[in-house]
Amino acid sequence: MKDYILFELKLISRSLRLKRLMTPLIFLILSVYLMHIVSDRDFLVRIFFLYALISVPGATYSQIIFAMEASFIDKLLISPFSVYSILKAKYYLYCCFAFVMVVIMLPIMLLDIKLSEILSSFFYTVGFVYFICFQNARFSAKEFDIKAVKYFNWQGYSFITQHLIPLICLIVSMGIIVITHQIFGENIALIVMCITGISFVTGHKLWLMPIAKNFEKNLVKRCEQKDVLNIPQLSITNGELLGIIGNTGAGKTTFSRLCLDFLPADEGQIFINNHNIHLSGEWKKYVSAFFNERFLIDFLTPKEYFYFSGNLYGLSKKEIDANLTDFKTFLGEEILDSKHLIDKFSKSDKQKIGIVAAIICRPRLLLLDESFNCLDTISQAQIKKLLLDCHLKYDMTVILSSNNIQYITDFCNRFVVLDASRILYDGSNITDAINYIK
Repeated sequence: MKDYILFELKLISRSLRLKRLMTPLIFLILSVYLMHIVSDRDFLVRIFFLYALISVPGATYSQIIFAMEASFIDKLLISPFSVYSILKAKYYLYCCFAFVMVVIMLPIMLLDIKLSEILSSFFYTVGFVYFICFQNARFSAKEFDIKAVKYFNWQGYSFITQHLIPLICLIVSMGIIVITHQIFGENIALIVMCITGISFVTGHKLWLMPIAKNFEKNLVKRCEQKDVLNIPQLSITNGELLGIIGNTGAGKTTFSRLCLDFLPADEGQIFINNHNIHLSGEWKKYVSAFFNERFLIDFLTPKEYFYFSGNLYGLSKKEIDANLTDFKTFLGEEILDSKHLIDKFSKSDKQKIGIVAAIICRPRLLLLDESFNCLDTISQAQIKKLLLDCHLKYDMTVILSSNNIQYITDFCNRFVVLDASRILYDGSNITDAINYIK
């Protein structure tokens, strides 16, 4: 969120022009004059005036920034900034603009307007009024179609979201004050405004999160109009050993292939170390994988294939030989020093070659999909120990998917259960995970 606040402040500083500053400056000058007029008026007139004085700077700011963001909204929505952090950053900045306006005008306002009215109006505006205005984002979410050729009109919104809904927000928020004042009087109206505003300010996380969810999309892959994978946000931290369990057709391999950008997602995005995998190839420098024999090059010897794989990650022949020493026992001389081509080996030996080739580059993220199913029990135990050693030495993150629970339980510390393209369980208790499978 800090990065996005700095990003918006940079936009503001670069968008400031004398022409754009004229409107708020004229507004401030008129405010000083109008303040003396409204001070002798009815309570509601003073409250409406304060509401306008506090909210106009934020409204002016939002018009400028939203109009600018409309030109790159597709990039913004697939950036490492989460939608929630963007909305929260905007809310904090709105509150800061309102606070600055109150501080600037406070010495003048106190000459004619009560402090209780100023504070109540401030909290009511940054709390309840901004809460209502932010609901506008729910409607905006329907217009933010990143696949569309034309997103918005030049100001960033349609007529409804730009004019009609804000007008309704104003009527609702001001209507509550009018009704409270008419029924209970001035003092109770101020107390209601203050309590309501503070409640919405302190609880802003509770109402910003549902708005953000309108923008966030599940990771979805479809085949013939049917979902083969449809999962919500799934965050994997560095150094995790994640096991994805599910029956055949649950979506395990689809998820792994999406993570490697082998398949394009129909909805949602995947980020690896803050890199959108569909827009950048930077992540490929530290991600490795082995799924099946199709990852191998049949007409190379095992050692030639290891050199080829290591060279892809910038390793020298000497470095590859040094890394292979950890796998001598696992591979044996019959594989490591063999002059036979890979296509002459058994399925079990091919799996060994593929797994080792994926590990020798010491990736930060390793993906294995059904990679143990042809190995004998001893080889399975050996490769699990080697993977754990690499995990501890190099803080390697491993994603292991299989329909064999035994492989997963012996190795992983987090379990995700997939069934019919959806997540049934995500946690660290293998017993609970198994119950979901049953």
